[in-house]
Amino acid sequence: DRELADSINAAIGDSDVEVLTGAEITKESQDAIATALNFITVFLTIFALISLFVGSFIIYNVFSISAAQRTQENALLRAIGASRAQVIRSMFEEALVVGVLGTIIGCIGGIGLAAAILGFLNAAGFGPGDTALTIRPTGFIITMVVGVVVTLVCAIAPAIRSGRVPPLAAMRDSAIDLAGVSMKRKVVGAVSVVLAIVSITLGLRGEAIWLGVGAAGMYLALIALGPFVAAPVARLAAPLLGAMRGAPGTMAGRNAARNPKRTALTAGALAVGLSLMIGVATLGASAKASTREVFSEAFTNDYVITPKQSQSGIGLPSSVAQDIKDAGIGDAMGVAATLLKLEEKGEFEDKGVIAIVPADAQAVLAFNFTEGSFDALGPDGILFSVDKAERDGLGVGDQVTVQLLDGQQLQLTIRGLYTDDIAGNLVVDRAIFEGQKRPLLDFSIYVSAAGGVTAENTAALKAIVDRYPTAKLQDRDSYIDEQSKQIDGFLNFIYALLLMSIFIAAVGIVITLWLSVWERRRELGLLRAVGTTRRQVRSSVLWESVITGVVGVIMGVVIGLTLGWVIVKSFEDDGLGVFSLPVGTVVIASVLALVLATLAAFLPARKAAKADILSAIATT
Repeated sequence: DRELADSINAAIGDSDVEVLTGAEITKESQDAIATALNFITVFLTIFALISLFVGSFIIYNVFSISAAQRTQENALLRAIGASRAQVIRSMFEEALVVGVLGTIIGCIGGIGLAAAILGFLNAAGFGPGDTALTIRPTGFIITMVVGVVVTLVCAIAPAIRSGRVPPLAAMRDSAIDLAGVSMKRKVVGAVSVVLAIVSITLGLRGEAIWLGVGAAGMYLALIALGPFVAAPVARLAAPLLGAMRGAPGTMAGRNAARNPKRTALTAGALAVGLSLMIGVATLGASAKASTREVFSEAFTNDYVITPKQSQSGIGLPSSVAQDIKDAGIGDAMGVAATLLKLEEKGEFEDKGVIAIVPADAQAVLAFNFTEGSFDALGPDGILFSVDKAERDGLGVGDQVTVQLLDGQQLQLTIRGLYTDDIAGNLVVDRAIFEGQKRPLLDFSIYVSAAGGVTAENTAALKAIVDRYPTAKLQDRDSYIDEQSKQIDGFLNFIYALLLMSIFIAAVGIVITLWLSVWERRRELGLLRAVGTTRRQVRSSVLWESVITGVVGVIMGVVIGLTLGWVIVKSFEDDGLGVFSLPVGTVVIASVLALVLATLAAFLPARKAAKADILSAIATT
């Protein structure tokens, strides 16, 4: 094969032509696919880290509650001679076991999930066919290390608190963490807010790395200042729920306010997922609004004809536009996209260009020119975007050298500068491609019909378009809607991934409430002994979960909208000129979060209601 390729290469004798063997083509294809999939891997890894971050709230909460529940046990250990280091080490050993076991279960579950996804994709016709699931040892190693380290880090503060329990605490008959909000937390929260504001300000002035620091500052402030949101919300909810639901409502509010740190941490996990979803939704809504604005300003025509399968690379022949003009329906312009080589710094570089008929463009398109116009273009001219001209240090009247696909070189004069992003960086007269072996195909045909969009014009255009099986006719509004909706599929994919983090947060609410019910078993037993019904106990736990959900929604919406505004503002110079608030998505996501928070309380509430009275109030 190699000898054959060399002989073909020698026979062609063109240095611009590359002759490859089948093995080389296969290798190049595999490398190209690997590069493309690497982006997907990085993308999914980011969302995995987000889920891990949300899960960290839960891990920390569990160890904190566990440490509080074993206050007497740890105090007794201290009383009989155990040192602080021994108590701390025992909790770290427990965290190590939990981390290892949890990670192993996670790895097994991940393999099962991957196999299920692969089977689903194959069944839907989008999978790799008979390719077997590939399992690499590095995935296990990285997962084990990350899972165990995160668990141990989350156990640091609860372990240290366990070691500080004094021996006299063994005589207390309480297992509830009643620690107040410290001054240190207030200071950290204030510093985080200042850091976020300053970093975002610097980021919006052009230093992109500061935007990441600002986002980290916002979430650090969320963790630090969460109790200051949870406490007043819970206190406000107590009398409101009391008026609505009686004693169970009052108890729910007071239980949530009793330990605002725990309520805030549980709600914080929900807030992280919700804020990311709202931030992405804000970005998507703004991108769609910006797209509509750009296309609405650039295209004042009435109809657009495009290929039915725009991703196939199959364009439309230039005869379509000519047929429309010959029929007297109105002005029509075909827009073709192709490649040529542009000389930059003494070397020719491949560049994508838009090829048009200047007279047709002048009649159909409404471009924003800072200098020049379509009329000035001509076969010896070229139009540059303002950004491209500024980067290259060029202006109207300067000459550039281009090389066509057949090797022909032309000297073109810059005849105008425009600011419209949808046209790319270069626009040329399609007349310069006449005589080329490869015909230009139109990816869009814009029609400015006499009389605008009417039933008669639509019927006449449909009759012409029907002659071309690959063509699709749309009026202006339908075309702009289609362009703005192209982002929906990508957004739905992101929403599905972010729902995973919200689901993890809901699991955290289940665990937190379950442990909270266990540590309050004596309290619940006394309530049942003095006449509280099972329904009232169940209602109290359910409403406590709703309060936690409300706290999470408040924090998530505020941070999400702020994050969305920052992202949109940072891309303002790249085409995101419109900030659009996704009210519908915010409402739906918030309601979904509250519903999940309510459902999460079902099992803990049932357990609380079924507590045995005598066992709960027994002292031995």
